[in-house]
Amino acid sequence: MIKILFRASKRARWQSREFETDAEAKRFSLSLPDTHICVWEGQAERPDPTPSRAMWSGAVSFGMVNVPIKLYSAVEDGKPALKQLCREHQTPMRFRRWCEHGHELAAGDTIKGVEVAGSVVPLEEDELASLPKALGKAVAIDEFVPAGSIPAIHRERPYFVGADKSGRHAYDLLAAVLRDTGTVAIARVVIREHEHLACLEPSGDGLVLWTLRRSAEIRSGGRLPNMEGQAEIAPAELAMARELVRSMTKERFEPAAHPDRYAAALIELVEHKVPVAQDPGNVVDLMASLQASVSKARTRRKAS
Repeated sequence: MIKILFRASKRARWQSREFETDAEAKRFSLSLPDTHICVWEGQAERPDPTPSRAMWSGAVSFGMVNVPIKLYSAVEDGKPALKQLCREHQTPMRFRRWCEHGHELAAGDTIKGVEVAGSVVPLEEDELASLPKALGKAVAIDEFVPAGSIPAIHRERPYFVGADKSGRHAYDLLAAVLRDTGTVAIARVVIREHEHLACLEPSGDGLVLWTLRRSAEIRSGGRLPNMEGQAEIAPAELAMARELVRSMTKERFEPAAHPDRYAAALIELVEHKVPVAQDPGNVVDLMASLQASVSKARTRRKAS
């Protein structure tokens, strides 16, 4: 049994559907518009519609090779966002910009600054604009390293790497050479005005780009409390622990076996608290709305 919790947009009401087979669930999921949000339970990989909007476009460059690509966000938070509300009016709490000297600030009244040795150094926008802009729209490969040599703690956020229409051959060549050599590319990329260290690696038939944390961003775990020395493990204890691990070992990791129970329970709780419309004339046929959204989106794609 596969269950899909979904809504057409962030403000729409949550709905749920259950399916007997993967094929039925996949057909339903693919019928949802690109703006839908859903929690997919019962399958390792949710069959989302093909991403329609790239969040970054540019090119991978190494040596004399230039590979036009597009980046698509590979992850999303499936949990409903919990907002802080006023208990009396049950309306969202809003934040204001407030100066320590006791007055409210408008957006144009603020500048940026960096704290140094307890003092704040103010920086104007024109000063920041004068700083060199690194790379631009490029994924600049610096080196190649063996696959699996990057510690997990350095990995930050994944992005699907799509090929540009004009560069599919070069894209496939890069993916093929990474698979053939068992390596991943270490590169630099600017995303949202910040330069990131990144890793470009093959995934399936394509590529995935991971932003990486630099060493300066990772704290040392060498001084954790109660970690001095090492406990003495008796052979019988180790043998018993080994047997326990064997009894709980699976052939492979199956993400579907570990659903987000908190998110599902929270959605169900919210659904029960949403007021039910009393006037049948105000009840919207959700499936009809979704189908209309799909048709509208297809029309726009054909027109473009």
